[in-house]
Amino acid sequence: MLLRQLQWEVSMDTVKQAVLARLRGEIMALGGLPAPVQRIRLAGGLEALQPHFPHGSFPKGAVHELLCRQPEEVAGTMGFVSGLLSTCLGSSGVVLWVCQSHQVFPPALVSFRLAPHQVIFIRPGLQRQAAWVVEEALRCSSLTAVVADLGQLDFALSRRLQLAVEQSRTTGFVLNTAARPAAHTACVSRWRIQQLPSQWQPWMPGVGRPRWQVQLLKMRNGKPGSWQVEWTHDGFRVLPPAADARPLAEVPRKVG
Repeated sequence: MLLRQLQWEVSMDTVKQAVLARLRGEIMALGGLPAPVQRIRLAGGLEALQPHFPHGSFPKGAVHELLCRQPEEVAGTMGFVSGLLSTCLGSSGVVLWVCQSHQVFPPALVSFRLAPHQVIFIRPGLQRQAAWVVEEALRCSSLTAVVADLGQLDFALSRRLQLAVEQSRTTGFVLNTAARPAAHTACVSRWRIQQLPSQWQPWMPGVGRPRWQVQLLKMRNGKPGSWQVEWTHDGFRVLPPAADARPLAEVPRKVG
């Protein structure tokens, strides 16, 4: 009798777990994050970030917001995004890069494993034109990703962009450089990338490898986190925590 009762409890627990898993999947799908057909793992070295993503997979077919509170953070953010793009694009993907000024040095993208023929640059004259271009590009399923610097991103615009990718499954990376960014947007995630001082190596001419303080401030159906990341010739590498590693904007500079 006791054995039957234990078997019944185990079977009921299995049923409950299956029902909960199904409900979680339905809720995530309603939020614009259906289970991926193919799980996307980031480049080698970023495995520590995977548990923070829904389904344990980097959300493609979604819009990711990147805060840039300081002008110098724009360059660092674009460098980190370039590394992510080299993972998401593959050998046949195409990315559309929308920026209103000459912020990107195209030959430098090769160092992040981005082939020149995979990137299309568009430079609209006005911000409203840039917003229209980005929204239409995100509706295009032939593009793998869209990167854009829209200056300011409010909830209404972010909602339109997120609705655009839910059909095309194109991934969007939108830089938000507003001095006072909106508290909430419809984007799936919110990041902040800050440059860190590189570590010079005796055998390496010039400066060292790019380093960033990567902060995942928000992830829908995921969890936030913070890491120190370096870019090497093999891809990303997560650094061990260091007490003296501070973003460049916070490092005191000597004058005179």
